[in-house]
Amino acid sequence: MVKIAVFDCERLVWGRFRLEKAVKCSFWPVFTYVLGVQTNEYMREQLWKYERIDWDLTSTNRFERTACLPIQSGMRKNPDRLAELRRQLILDTSVEKAYNDITQLLAASLEVPIAMVNLMDADRDWFKSCVGLPFTESPVVTSFCETMFHTDQDVIVVEDTTQSELFKQHPLVTGEPFIRFYAAARLSINGQILGTLCTYDMKPHHITPAQIDQLRALTLAVVDLLESRSKAATGSI
Repeated sequence: MVKIAVFDCERLVWGRFRLEKAVKCSFWPVFTYVLGVQTNEYMREQLWKYERIDWDLTSTNRFERTACLPIQSGMRKNPDRLAELRRQLILDTSVEKAYNDITQLLAASLEVPIAMVNLMDADRDWFKSCVGLPFTESPVVTSFCETMFHTDQDVIVVEDTTQSELFKQHPLVTGEPFIRFYAAARLSINGQILGTLCTYDMKPHHITPAQIDQLRALTLAVVDLLESRSKAATGSI
């Protein structure tokens, strides 16, 4: 049984389809095969609209849909959620020491190289603070934190991503930087998921209950900072 990734979901998701052409898309970190798509340019234009889907090649001319976890859920673009995110007046703001202190403390406490305050915008993850990476944002299609839209848990800990059904096929697990550990806590305000306080490591990693408590406590500190900043900006008491 051979699994391939298909993105052109709106045209190809329902029923059975003949394999017309398989294209290796070099812009994707892993080998991505597309049914009936001729150019990488087309995929770049369409990528944001589609889910990533696993299919099984059960014969030479037939595909059947198997398990699928959308990379971009409906909740990410939920108008109420995005409105609450906008109300925080935080996106694309400059570096602030208070947030950097939290991510640095978290990285040291969990003994991991990467920690960030990640806010989930409509088409990107934007990092208010990031330790261990030279980036300020990343595309939705590589978002680990999208998982928060698919669980009721406030904290997610994956000690070895290669053993996780959710993450073992993720392009940043199968390819560079070969992420092996992920832990995140939800940032919620007024019932809306705005982002996460999250950490990563390139090796499997065990954390203790005390370290998880530290993650929870620092998450509350981030939420307090967001709410205080929003109130100050709007003149609320």
